[in-house]
Amino acid sequence: LLKSMEPDEVVDAILRAQRGETVVAPAMTAKLVKLYDQKGQDAGSLLDALTPREREILSHLSRGESNKAIARALDISHDTVKLHVRHILSKLNLTSRVEAAVFAIEHKSAQARK
Repeated sequence: LLKSMEPDEVVDAILRAQRGETVVAPAMTAKLVKLYDQKGQDAGSLLDALTPREREILSHLSRGESNKAIARALDISHDTVKLHVRHILSKLNLTSRVEAAVFAIEHKSAQARK
């Protein structure tokens, strides 16, 4: 269930962001915790399921790049990037590009070995 934020929580989040703090929406907290709990999984076996192009795109996702920016960098179409992102999410059993980015950052050393 998604909980909406109270106005004072929104103001507090804005002030924290203005100070340079990282602000995570309450709805994302549970997802991030789930990702950290999965940390013990063998990242190598999960990454083995990805093609070299998907690992390359995952690397771009970890830097917070948009699909359009990834498409330009790799000289492929925006739709092709979207397809690769869908495959990455499916293969890694993730539901968002934010989760994919966190996964990539958490498993960077395993990814570098591929």
